[in-house]
Amino acid sequence: MVIPSLPAVADALGHRGPLVRRFYAGCLSSTLLVAAAACVTHREEKSLPPAAILAAQGIECHKERATGTLVAATVCTSAAERARAADNTRQSKDWLGKKDAGPCPPTGPCH
Repeated sequence: MVIPSLPAVADALGHRGPLVRRFYAGCLSSTLLVAAAACVTHREEKSLPPAAILAAQGIECHKERATGTLVAATVCTSAAERARAADNTRQSKDWLGKKDAGPCPPTGPCH
């Protein structure tokens, strides 16, 4: 395999050489702009008060990740919010546990 020299490549490109260089420069600058924007938009997580102060107010904090995400967020809840969530969970389980589906269809078995 023969590796062409730089002048041979420039001759093969003809007048497109400056255009190709501008295209590469544009790609490089857009990549740098995207990287800079990603760094600028990164936000620091707010610091929480000490755990003793939060516990005295009945507030509990924990890290939580939404499904499909890689970054965990700190979630703080009060005793009333936790009680409401537990009540909603219990009501949902009770509703789903009802056996009020009606009679079995005549074409298939009941499970």
